[in-house]
Amino acid sequence: MCSPTPGTGKTTLAKAIVHDLGAEYIYINASSENSIDVIRNQIAEFAQTMSFSGGQKVVILDEADGLTPQFQKALRAFIEEFQSNCRFILTCNYIAKIIPALRQGRTMEFDFNMAKFKDELVPKITTRIEGILKFEKIEYDKEVLPQVVTAFFPSVRQVI
Repeated sequence: MCSPTPGTGKTTLAKAIVHDLGAEYIYINASSENSIDVIRNQIAEFAQTMSFSGGQKVVILDEADGLTPQFQKALRAFIEEFQSNCRFILTCNYIAKIIPALRQGRTMEFDFNMAKFKDELVPKITTRIEGILKFEKIEYDKEVLPQVVTAFFPSVRQVI
């Protein structure tokens, strides 16, 4: 999952997918945990075992564009080795930093660039933010809210 804009929901969607699958998962912030020891210890230990529930296992590598090319090459081998029992979700802001060997044939790419859907999404995001504001009992100006959503689009995080 890729988008050059932070706050568009890549990580949230990855966690929602895992939740909906009822899968066991580990979350790794790849921009700060990117040593080869992470792949050898955390990922390998998690991926090589069967799930306690018999369901899917998933490794979420958030901000995967922060991984070194060497880490990505090792990850490619792990994806192939453990494909029968573990899935991998990579999120990133800069898809060009993901090596072609990972992008082509081993992963599916979902582009979160929402600019072309702005007219359709701004009212939906506005409605969602209104729901949050009402739930939290926060007063707001109904006329200003769409302007705020438009100004910060597509980053829902910045709007919140």
